[in-house]
Amino acid sequence: MKKNLKIAYFSMEIGIRSEMPTYAGGLGMLAGDIMRSCADMGLNAACITMCWQHGYMKQKIYPDGSQSYADRQWNPADFMKRVDETITVTVEGRDVKVGAWMYELEGMEKTVPVFFLDTNIEGNQPGDREITKYLYGGDGAMRLKQEVVLGIGGVRMLRALGYEHVGTYHMNEGHAALLTLELLRERGYEDSAVRPNCAFTTHTPVKAGHDVFDYGLAHYVVGDMLPWHIQKLAGQDSLSMTLLAIHLSRYTHGVSKIHGEVSQAMFPGETIDHITNGVHHLTWSSPEIKELLDKHAPGWRGDPSVLSDLKCDDIPDKEAWDAHQAAKKRLMEEVNKHTAFDFDMDMLTIASARRVVPYKRPELIYNNLERLKEVAHGQVQIIHAGNAHPSDVFSQGVIQRMVQRSSSLKDHVKIVYLENYNPDIARLLISGADVWLNTPTRLHEASGTSGMKACLNGVLNLSTLDGWWIEGYSMDPESGWRIGSMASAADVETHRAVDAEDLYTQLQYEVVPEYYYTWRKRGWSEAWKENLRFSFHEPSFPLLGGAPGKRSLPSRTCLFSRKLRAKAESSYLALDQSQSYNGTMPSAFQIVGILNVTPDSYFDGGKFNALEAAVRRAGEMLEEGADIIEIGGESTGPGSKNVVLEEEQARTVGVIRAVRKAYPHAQVSIDTYKAAIAAEAISAGVMMVNDVTAGRGDPKMLSVIEKSAVQYVLMYAKDNSPRTTVRETQYDDVVATVKKFLRERKEAAVQAGIAEDHIILDPGMGHFVSSDPKYSYEILRRLSEFCDLGSPLLVSPSRKSFLAGSENLPAGERLPGTIAASAIAVLNGAAYIRTHDVLPVRRACEVAQRIGS
Repeated sequence: MKKNLKIAYFSMEIGIRSEMPTYAGGLGMLAGDIMRSCADMGLNAACITMCWQHGYMKQKIYPDGSQSYADRQWNPADFMKRVDETITVTVEGRDVKVGAWMYELEGMEKTVPVFFLDTNIEGNQPGDREITKYLYGGDGAMRLKQEVVLGIGGVRMLRALGYEHVGTYHMNEGHAALLTLELLRERGYEDSAVRPNCAFTTHTPVKAGHDVFDYGLAHYVVGDMLPWHIQKLAGQDSLSMTLLAIHLSRYTHGVSKIHGEVSQAMFPGETIDHITNGVHHLTWSSPEIKELLDKHAPGWRGDPSVLSDLKCDDIPDKEAWDAHQAAKKRLMEEVNKHTAFDFDMDMLTIASARRVVPYKRPELIYNNLERLKEVAHGQVQIIHAGNAHPSDVFSQGVIQRMVQRSSSLKDHVKIVYLENYNPDIARLLISGADVWLNTPTRLHEASGTSGMKACLNGVLNLSTLDGWWIEGYSMDPESGWRIGSMASAADVETHRAVDAEDLYTQLQYEVVPEYYYTWRKRGWSEAWKENLRFSFHEPSFPLLGGAPGKRSLPSRTCLFSRKLRAKAESSYLALDQSQSYNGTMPSAFQIVGILNVTPDSYFDGGKFNALEAAVRRAGEMLEEGADIIEIGGESTGPGSKNVVLEEEQARTVGVIRAVRKAYPHAQVSIDTYKAAIAAEAISAGVMMVNDVTAGRGDPKMLSVIEKSAVQYVLMYAKDNSPRTTVRETQYDDVVATVKKFLRERKEAAVQAGIAEDHIILDPGMGHFVSSDPKYSYEILRRLSEFCDLGSPLLVSPSRKSFLAGSENLPAGERLPGTIAASAIAVLNGAAYIRTHDVLPVRRACEVAQRIGS
């Protein structure tokens, strides 16, 4: 009987059940989640994969950390039924029989079949029966044989099973690319007849990880199935499975935004889009989270888009916290079966679990043991898990050292390594840990869905900015912490040291204090409980069938975020008004309190250089009603001196961290034109960067901002250098000139990838415009004309020279002029007023706003 399929999903591995070792890692887990999503949606889909006799192996870890590995025995007949059909493929010039097993994957709407191809059947030579013995085992010839079975054999098996028409053949990584050769054979070797029915997902961010075979070996193994124009399709010098898949697919994508960019650079001239991976909500949410969402988000199981509308206040803190604690209790019970160190329910618990490979940097947290001791201080416990390949000396050494550290560091931090990592253990970890740690080398993590699964369960991420976490963190910086600056990665060793120190700093000043902050006074930290409240996001999911494009599946990752306190919420609300900015006086204005930690600023230079004085001043301004504290470490006024990067960093970053530690919910900005300083400040937690050069002072600045979720202030300045001068610049029309400049700089920022609703414009004041005060007056008088630029306006008249008046008043006597100028700015459309004098300026602006409204 002839049958049709909308989607045939080809994957070398798939993770369906822990008892079925047919997967090695994330690629297989993703395949399982996609097929579950298809079943939930009722899609007419099937999966083609391999029936590995031995996938991941049974791991035994001994007390000294050494390990042994054994084949994991299982019987496919215990879980699925063998189909009657067999097909034949040609390998090395001989026929190899291929059978199949069918697993029925049940979903909410449909049961979808997963076909496991098997060469371990009667009639095959002993060597050919081993083609499906070891997942990713053997040499290049064996890998190529396996890919013949998966690709060519998979299409032939579909035909034998009666599937004559398939809408989309989706290749999950290049292992399946040889399916295109069978389609070419069926369709008269017309590329254009194959391409419309194929889609390709690439998962590998490193060129060496893509399957490439010598053409001599390829002709020997694949034989006549290689078409005459194979070099045109798969590369001139060698057979690239990735190029073959790209060239015969209508649509190719990476699995995160950054991975799409990396893949595009890796294969110049090709068209590679990106669709960020996701996870299956019902598979990875804990029973308690399911119960919680059933109560507060009815319908979410069948339609997870419901979670997009869930607000922070929809779920009481206590209910969210109790759900998490129940999951943590299960985890602690399991962990304590494997260690004598008595892991504690009340202790901050960090989990880190994944395949042990060098690029994931599993030992980053142990880079400096003295710093780790200082940071942990007996208040942290760490759970590791992950399998190593039996022949991988590096990976086995990592595990052994971690086990040995569990003894040597036991007085400072509890450490355990769980053996035989599998989906069951993963579910315990992603729901029961307090923090999910991920430390890959940047530009090496394609996506990384384990952090998504943690988010789904209210567990906060502490992760290198790579893969999906760049997007997750940018969507909501309150959903966890990032490791390292927003700047692009440089050399590996430098970034290892930098990232390790940043990891310790985040733990010392953010994670540990926030977890324990109010524990001794009021029980568990209220701030941490608020972290478990929900703010969900539903991004798009990989195209599985139909017309090219991005479509959403209901089974998606849900991004938790920490609930902001009332003041912080109002600040973000004001920042977000740029999304609907209509060129009128804003319904609310924000006061940006100036905190200069410089010796030579024109008004407050030298007053707050000491850390204690700076933190105290920040507290005073917050008490007076500042919405944002802006920290500056380099004066750019007339006559000021250039400050080297290291000095500016020393002045500002420590203050930012100290202010955020003292006032956890304060909004902090950095006043800098240097990209490296901005990156470090963003890493330290600022939510805004104020750049007096509008991106002209450092060519890397726009890239740093683009990779973050911060607001970015573009300011007009008459001088090309960051430092302004005393010069009576003349204008025919100052407003027209400044508007043209701001429009051009905004366009440059948007073209660099910065979200338009993250941009704030500052028309400049005082010497930045001209030493002739009439031009600053004119800008204030005509400020509303800037509103049609479509971005919120920030105005900073505070104690500047144009307010000196005919008496030439010094900066200390310019408060009345500051108040008047600020009030007029609010009346004429300013959304932000930047000032040294928070209380009087705020009061005056409130009156001005009432008058204007």
